Amino acid sequence: MGSHVNKMIDPVLSQSQFVRGMWMWNTASLFNSPEQINLFRTESERMNITDVYVYIAPTWWLTRGPEIADLTSALHVGGTRVWALDGDADYIDVPTATATLKQSIYDLVVFNELANPDAQFYGYQGGRFHNGIAESRLDADQRLSRDTLLRQWVDTLSWTSELVRANDMQFGAALPFWLHDYEGEPLTIPVTPSDDRVCVMDFLMPILDQYVVMSYNTDPAIAASLVVQQAAYASQQLQEGQNMPSVLGAVEVGTGVGSGVSYGDTLGKASRAVVLKDIEVITQSLSMYPAFRGMAIHHWQAWNELAS
Repeated sequence: MGSHVNKMIDPVLSQSQFVRGMWMWNTASLFNSPEQINLFRTESERMNITDVYVYIAPTWWLTRGPEIADLTSALHVGGTRVWALDGDADYIDVPTATATLKQSIYDLVVFNELANPDAQFYGYQGGRFHNGIAESRLDADQRLSRDTLLRQWVDTLSWTSELVRANDMQFGAALPFWLHDYEGEPLTIPVTPSDDRVCVMDFLMPILDQYVVMSYNTDPAIAASLVVQQAAYASQQLQEGQNMPSVLGAVEVGTGVGSGVSYGDTLGKASRAVVLKDIEVITQSLSMYPAFRGMAIHHWQAWNELAS
């Protein structure tokens, strides 16, 4: 892929400004809807949204390009950084789905090359992860199966990172909080023929520009504790001169997720004011770590339905 003909708008946050991200999955409802766009922009300005992660279905690059450009241009007003968002577990190990992901990113690159600077995407965010049981409880076959799947997952994120970064965009991922501590053990992958292993979190950090921890908990102290390991590790590596991503925590506000996990399901917590207050508490408690850069909210449609 070639370099951009037009230089994209690249809003740079000051070192003292924390990121406040918002996931947007209901993108189609904002296409050709000035009312919905204005609603988002008004609320975005009120709550200081800096980054918005906009779901783009793979087929939309070819079928809804003008609508995407109109939307991103509108969302950029005020300096908001707009990321393309996609995430499908099949991308890891289903060949046809993996091909779809690659083509989608190629289409994103072409979109950015052809779009006016105010319509270009700042970055791409993925969100694919593996689940399972503690490594020490796996038999040999289960361990091999786990290693294979994790290797495929890491490889998918690695080549996605290379492709996105090579085309002047940032690469981020929304990741579970337990990669360094799953069932009391780090989730690891072999990195040498002799089976030397490294924690998946340590492996992923250098290939990301933004590492969003899904620290979903309505107790600010617990939520902050789910981000400490990632923020501390990245900060230490930064001090040693390594390239590390910005580390973000995240809150869930949708319903049907679970009490204590989502603000939308938790008695006494289901309001925007409470969420924003707790976000400030979490941010302040983690601000001692240089790599920690803010919080993200999942997600816009649920936020819009949450009481003020």
